[in-house]
Amino acid sequence: MLLLLVPRDNLQDLAAEAISLVFNAPANAMFTFLIVYLCLDPAPPIQHLLVSLLFAGILPIAFVYALFRMGVIGDIYASDRGSRLIPFLSAISCYALGLALLSFMGSPFTLVSLMACYLGNSIAMMLISTRWKISLHAAGIGGPSAFFISQVDLGLWPFTLLTLPICWARWRLKAHSVGQLAAGVVLTAALTLAQVELYRWLWLSRP
Repeated sequence: MLLLLVPRDNLQDLAAEAISLVFNAPANAMFTFLIVYLCLDPAPPIQHLLVSLLFAGILPIAFVYALFRMGVIGDIYASDRGSRLIPFLSAISCYALGLALLSFMGSPFTLVSLMACYLGNSIAMMLISTRWKISLHAAGIGGPSAFFISQVDLGLWPFTLLTLPICWARWRLKAHSVGQLAAGVVLTAALTLAQVELYRWLWLSRP
């Protein structure tokens, strides 16, 4: 009932803030790895999931929060394009270490290639961000959506619908233009599809 007393514009802003917080890129990564792991048959030991969650989500979130507390970035989303380099480098380091560890552990191709896609996509987003403020929230949903549909189960297509509220939230908060949001979704989806094919060829070409 109290929400009825809040002006509509304020409610929309609150909703946009909540969506942005819940569906940030590292959180989406953790959710993505969890779903992929649960879809594996047979599933590898739980350690493979824990490593994935640690290096794809927990550590990147911890680094971003630490950088925010130290004043290196102005907010937890690194909204200032000029402050994104260090958060990107920390995330890329996490993905690279996670990829190395999953490979060492003999994880299934699906988990290894997903971590590799996060690594490749992050490098691409970092390079683009030096010139243009592409949406990382949109990128954080575009890549997983493409991976789910192409590599896991076509029945997971409803996950792609999250693109709509996430992009709306970032647009509502004036964090990105429509072009920056669309580019984030389309580019990471395309990169993910291309990378998976490359990684599959490399995987099958192993001695």
